[in-house]
Amino acid sequence: MHRFLRIFLLTSTLTITLILFISYSLAFQNSDGDDTAIPDAETSTLIPGGVYTISDGDEMKTVELSPFYIDIFEVTNKKYAQFLNDVFTDVKDDWLLWVNTEKGSQFKITFEDGDVSVFSVVEGYENYPVVTVSWEGAMAYAEWAGKTLPTMEQWEVAARGNSKDRFPWGDELDIDKANYHSKIVKESSDEAKKDVKKDDDEAKSELMPVGSFDPNEFGLYDVVGNAWEWTSNDYKSDFLSFLPFIDSLSFLTEPMKVMMGGSFLTSEEEIGASLSFPANIKARFGNIGFRCVTPAAPATMKEPD
Repeated sequence: MHRFLRIFLLTSTLTITLILFISYSLAFQNSDGDDTAIPDAETSTLIPGGVYTISDGDEMKTVELSPFYIDIFEVTNKKYAQFLNDVFTDVKDDWLLWVNTEKGSQFKITFEDGDVSVFSVVEGYENYPVVTVSWEGAMAYAEWAGKTLPTMEQWEVAARGNSKDRFPWGDELDIDKANYHSKIVKESSDEAKKDVKKDDDEAKSELMPVGSFDPNEFGLYDVVGNAWEWTSNDYKSDFLSFLPFIDSLSFLTEPMKVMMGGSFLTSEEEIGASLSFPANIKARFGNIGFRCVTPAAPATMKEPD
């Protein structure tokens, strides 16, 4: 009797172990069964604390930063849809202020309002950076993820690394290293791929999936071009600042924030790791995205479920 009991217990243990192993394996595969690794917009890399050189107009300056984590990829449609599904019952229609859902928009997340409201990504665009996101929409996501938006200094340090050059890879333009509005485009033929120079009205650029080019020194992708990225910095202009009452007029306009890095629409003459531009916090254009940062203390790291 004891012998049969031992055999039964051993068999049950082996069966449970096998089931757990299979379940664990499936949990790390894609829904279609393909276990190929897909870049995850929530994967972060550590930027060590220290003194770095960044741009200051036409000059360079040094800044000292504490260590921080920054997302390797721009936040993708897949991650933003996950966020919207999670917060929808709390924010209701407020999410419409975060993104541009008008006809012709580059926003690739659809919404079905039924018994169970669901946000889903247009097939094929899961791994593209989410764009047409306002600064408020970017901050809402960052707060949900337990993160925040980078400062201009954090963003540029992470983008350029220890380089003082125009680009993370050097000073020369290279369409094989970033997605910007280039007059040189790649054309394929049966014989070979070649570079072809186009006129401005012929040259076309479009948004590309995250991770389409090699990473920079810190392992970050797409820091030059593809999509502008929001920062936490206010845009401050000296225009009319000498007027004593100018601050009292701020209610007439929305606050401005600084974006970094350029996009697929940025020209060859402008594109670079230190490129910045101001935008209204409610701006929702098809070339504006973002990535997030987190203080380096491990206890503060939080990944969405």
